[in-house]
Amino acid sequence: MCASRAGKFRRVGGESAEFALLGCDGTATAEAIDLLSSLARTRGTPAPVFPLPYEPARDAEQPLEWIPGIRLLHPRVFALLQEVIQAFPGRELKIYSGYRRDGATSYHRKGRAVDIALTGVPNEALFRFCRTLPDAGCGYYPNSKFVHIDARPAGTGHAIWMDASAPGGRACYGDPGPGVPPPGASAGAPERASRID
Repeated sequence: MCASRAGKFRRVGGESAEFALLGCDGTATAEAIDLLSSLARTRGTPAPVFPLPYEPARDAEQPLEWIPGIRLLHPRVFALLQEVIQAFPGRELKIYSGYRRDGATSYHRKGRAVDIALTGVPNEALFRFCRTLPDAGCGYYPNSKFVHIDARPAGTGHAIWMDASAPGGRACYGDPGPGVPPPGASAGAPERASRID
């Protein structure tokens, strides 16, 4: 059978669903696009009615939103998360943040980033796995509950960082070296400097 492994997904503080991200051809299914993009919607946006409209709504507040508060996630996000699901079978993937309207250059605003955690998996392990993914941004936040994963353009390699700031605080970048520093680690230069969100 060609179907990819189904994943369990939960929007932190909200609804959950279980579905396969990719179809037999290796691309995101229409159902997965609707469901994951909904779970990763901007904060304060109510749950939509499924399926999502066939075309973008004319009353969307932002130019690239499909309906107000929801932007369809980039296809590579689905591929990266499928890798996570395959590596950690049976674990629920919790979405802390996905699409956000802030930050003109933010991967979140572009629908290319998610902040996630896996039930029963330390964030250090998820971060280490993220570092094996092709053309991915990986952010480790030892004082937060999630790991940032974003889909970079093909062939650009990795962007890897650690931000030891308190939630909502000013960024405090440190070295996300092989050992992955514990909470409260001292700040230093990121492995590869880049503006991230």
